[in-house]
Amino acid sequence: MARGAEMYDLLMAMRFDREAARDAGAWSFLCRMASEFKRLDQRDREGRRSWDPPATVKARHPRLAATVVGLNVAGGRRDV
Repeated sequence: MARGAEMYDLLMAMRFDREAARDAGAWSFLCRMASEFKRLDQRDREGRRSWDPPATVKARHPRLAATVVGLNVAGGRRDV
């Protein structure tokens, strides 16, 4: 299994099965995995990072990075 897939599994559990993730220590384990992957980057990739900066990732997914600033649709006011 690719290392990113394992991190994905932990992240999804942390987001959608919080109690199980907390009980399993998912956050600490995820952080230890990240440290190990960075160590392997130093060893195998001559220090080149194997991850993109957050801004680059967000730029690939502009729809997810968008912020809703109002509910007024096409100038029509809706009372809620």
